[in-house]
Amino acid sequence: METARALAGDTGDGAAPRLWTVTATAQQVIPEDEPDLGQAGLRGLVRVLSYEHPELRPAVLDIDAHTPVAEVAAELLSCPDEQDETAYRRGIRHLARLRNVPLGAGERRSTPVDRARDRVALRLARPGDLDSFEFVAQPRRRPGPGEVEVRLAATSVNFINVLQALGVYQDFSTGEEQADVCAFDGAVKRHTGRRAEERVSR
Repeated sequence: METARALAGDTGDGAAPRLWTVTATAQQVIPEDEPDLGQAGLRGLVRVLSYEHPELRPAVLDIDAHTPVAEVAAELLSCPDEQDETAYRRGIRHLARLRNVPLGAGERRSTPVDRARDRVALRLARPGDLDSFEFVAQPRRRPGPGEVEVRLAATSVNFINVLQALGVYQDFSTGEEQADVCAFDGAVKRHTGRRAEERVSR
């Protein structure tokens, strides 16, 4: 903390130096890791610092016993600012990334919906499993400037949708045919000429 305060208070006229925290197996990156709990809290501390002192671009580098000093130095000198959590295990560089995880049994709950009024989305509970499609309640909001809300009346499923559900086709901008009804015209009426309850299709 004293180092962070000193760096934050002595930036001069140029950019502040980047604040790195180097730990040794402080987190589990690969299954055989045995994290050092004494260092594990430093990751949370760096996250807090990234909000309180973003000008320092705080980052964490977690290494194992097989990481040579030269590799550590190269990482500290060349790592881009947008990457703030990096780990090395047996010479392999690992980057922290978020990914979708299906809800567990204890996290799921059922809720009644009115399909004429409430918003629902068709989702896969288990990616790649076509038998796991389900309707999921979604928050509804009124359309803003340049937007229009439509009430889905009918839709089709084509081969591109199947490939998307299986995870082998990542472009989600195509493969939809729908017949809709404008539910609210909001501020978009004067730009598109659409009216509430007007039938549209795409």
